[in-house]
Amino acid sequence: MTRAVHRALDLLETVRDASEPVSLTELANAAGIDKATAKRIAADLVKRHYLEYLTGVKRYTLGFSALKLGSRSLGPDSSAQKTMRYLEDLRDKTLQTVALCARSGQHYVVTLELLSLEPIKFSRGVGATFALVEDAPGAAILAFDNIGNGGSFRFSPDEADAGYAYSCSNTLPRVASVAAPILRSGQMPSAVCLSWVLDRSDNDDMVRRRYGAQVVACAQRLAHI
Repeated sequence: MTRAVHRALDLLETVRDASEPVSLTELANAAGIDKATAKRIAADLVKRHYLEYLTGVKRYTLGFSALKLGSRSLGPDSSAQKTMRYLEDLRDKTLQTVALCARSGQHYVVTLELLSLEPIKFSRGVGATFALVEDAPGAAILAFDNIGNGGSFRFSPDEADAGYAYSCSNTLPRVASVAAPILRSGQMPSAVCLSWVLDRSDNDDMVRRRYGAQVVACAQRLAHI
């Protein structure tokens, strides 16, 4: 029993410390076990949502239970716990992937990610970095800096009025994203992002506006933590 617990923790710590989703082979090598054993333990962790399996790329990332466990250790009224609660609420209402992104030079870093509740899952990866000019989260963060300097949103006119940025298939194929800046004075520029898989049957403009409004509302809640 003790050995099984240690192996499960080895897998979790490997995924925790990785800068991107981890393959089964990488899990097995890090834990010093064979792939069959790693797959069985990983399946148990996925079942309990401590890991999430990304079927598209056949890799593992931290699941919601692991993220929630970490935030709860800081107490129910901590900023981390409130942030998790607001992001969880957005994810549960939309069923889509939600991420918190923060500026790092001319890039942004994915600092927290809750995967979609839909069957098809994808992940930018906690710790992954992208150029600010690449997609919606970066555009929202740039807007934060502009607003702080008395400037305007670097979005299309419609998006500027609504308060969010939109991008499509920029960093992930067939994935659209909306992001809104979290406007907190004196803190690192950041944004909340919601992403979903494009469906040809969807009315993209209608979906974008609906998700955009929900992301803006979440960003406003996060700004008051």
